[in-house]
Amino acid sequence: VSVRSGRTWYNKSVDVPGEWKVEVLDGNDTVVHTAGFQVAGQVAFTPPADAEKPSTTVGSSQNIEMLEFVLAQGVADRQPTVSATTFNAGAQVYAWMKLKIKVPEASVKVKWFLNEALVYTSDPVTVRESSSWRTWAFKTVEHAGQWQAQVIDGEGNVLRSETFTVQ
Repeated sequence: VSVRSGRTWYNKSVDVPGEWKVEVLDGNDTVVHTAGFQVAGQVAFTPPADAEKPSTTVGSSQNIEMLEFVLAQGVADRQPTVSATTFNAGAQVYAWMKLKIKVPEASVKVKWFLNEALVYTSDPVTVRESSSWRTWAFKTVEHAGQWQAQVIDGEGNVLRSETFTVQ
């Protein structure tokens, strides 16, 4: 997919079939244009040779403590619905977490790996000082294989890592 803004072109490879949407934002993060497109057929996932690999070290953070972590089929009322370790292709997988935040402000994000290759990183979520902060990220998993979700803090520490299977 190529998007032009003024004289600048932005390119992004889209290798997952389905309906996609591109949003163009202004400097205030306001959507100024939206375009949709369809990617048809089953596309095999082939990671680039230089794809990031998952960290093998799960550490700790001075700022954030992981109290709970669940991979689930959904979230309702800020709680995970059905927890699972196996999902069907095309499903949404939710990485739900309950955190203790020890500083006024920190951030977390989730990196999603397929067969040991990074395929997506969620936007960082700002979390604020709390004894029980709940948040989640989700990913639509189109390809079968061994997946891994890693929760990363703002300093790059892996707070939790869980594997799951997509069939």
